[in-house]
Amino acid sequence: MSEMNEKHLDETSWAELSSGSVEAGTKRHLAECGPCRDEVARWQNEMQQAAVRMRAQAERDEMFWARQRATIRARAARSLRTMWLRYASTALAALLLVAVLLFSQTPKPKPATGDAVSDEALLEQVESDLNRDAPQALLAAALTSEQE
Repeated sequence: MSEMNEKHLDETSWAELSSGSVEAGTKRHLAECGPCRDEVARWQNEMQQAAVRMRAQAERDEMFWARQRATIRARAARSLRTMWLRYASTALAALLLVAVLLFSQTPKPKPATGDAVSDEALLEQVESDLNRDAPQALLAAALTSEQE
């Protein structure tokens, strides 16, 4: 590190200190610079205190861990009930949709039985209508006008 006394510790130096692989230039700067030594000492003290607090948090009594397990199990059971409720309601909605589609189809018309007019008779009726001078609805009027 060039002229570390003038600019103190930079990000690279702090990274070295964090990883534990401190280069000679950083060591030399810490030996010569009191403010940087004090800052490093404060930082190391804070890291040690943080480690102590983390260990204290991790070292809980058995009652704490039993409550944690019970809370996790209750949440998991509630989540499972919610999941099954979602699946059941989705299946029910799909079933209702299928039922509505099946029962709401319009019935297909049944083929005509013996009462219907045959094709031959229908063609004869059309031919006789075409040969008339006036449509059947106006036939009575046409006859009266011819008689006059």
